[in-house]
Amino acid sequence: MAWIYFLAPTYPLSSSPRISRCGTFTHRALSSRSSSMLARRDASVRVLLSEANLARLRGLSRALKVKPATAVRAVLETYMSALEMAETKAVVFDMDGVLCDSEVLSRRAAVDLFAEVHGVQVQERDFADFTGQGEAFFLKGVADRYQVQGFDVEAAKAAFFRIYLSKYTPQLEPFPGVKRLIDTLKTRGVRVALASSADAVKVDGNLNAIGIPRDTFDYVTHSDSIPRKKPAPDIFLAAAAGLGLEPRACVVIEDSEAGVVAAKAAGMRCVAVATSLSRNRLWKAGADTVLDSPEEITESDLIVTPEVAQLFQK
Repeated sequence: MAWIYFLAPTYPLSSSPRISRCGTFTHRALSSRSSSMLARRDASVRVLLSEANLARLRGLSRALKVKPATAVRAVLETYMSALEMAETKAVVFDMDGVLCDSEVLSRRAAVDLFAEVHGVQVQERDFADFTGQGEAFFLKGVADRYQVQGFDVEAAKAAFFRIYLSKYTPQLEPFPGVKRLIDTLKTRGVRVALASSADAVKVDGNLNAIGIPRDTFDYVTHSDSIPRKKPAPDIFLAAAAGLGLEPRACVVIEDSEAGVVAAKAAGMRCVAVATSLSRNRLWKAGADTVLDSPEEITESDLIVTPEVAQLFQK
């Protein structure tokens, strides 16, 4: 039986460190020799970590404030994920927390709703565990936690949208770099889609507020047309089908645990941004790359070129 040996790559700890289970880390850290070795894809893979490489990983773990075992595991998963790389043909954007900082404003609108309609004082942080799964789950989760009597989900949604659209959407702005990223992807011939757990009324309200026309996207899907919400993969599978692409050719940008789980369940790579939740929660959810904000996302985080994809074909 033949074995493939590869070493954990040298990583420039002086720069802002990133671990990516596939994508950025693989593109930027793998030598051409390592890529060729991986491309041979034998039946079994043996990992050889030298003392020098282990020392680098310990330094990386300190820089990232994670346990050494976490750094090692992320590096190994990077290589294993690389074996399944496909050419990137589309990027699927979530909306709230990815295109704009609407997660924070949504929580404020929900706090207003509970105070005005039910006379219950809730906190913005109460909604963190219910993020990314649609307004019904978002509101009902907190209502159940506070044991709100007579809570009607549809009536609550209507009141929420009234408050949110009238009071909070005027405050919305796109995250820095988002429009430029979309333009860059389209220039590169990469298609873009929007897949949001929000209802259509909120999707349209947000897009209008941040000045991104709906037809900027090659395909748009939202909660109204998808019965099973995230973390089910349905919304991302629908986006891939709407684009006429295989799921593995799509990369998702998400900010919630449910969204990350949904993207991975759909068979897509996922870049997560820590605009709504901590980096650690997004890592644990299974994100391939975690960055602090959408502004940090570069082409290299998203695009696997045909040449690179060819290296990792079976």
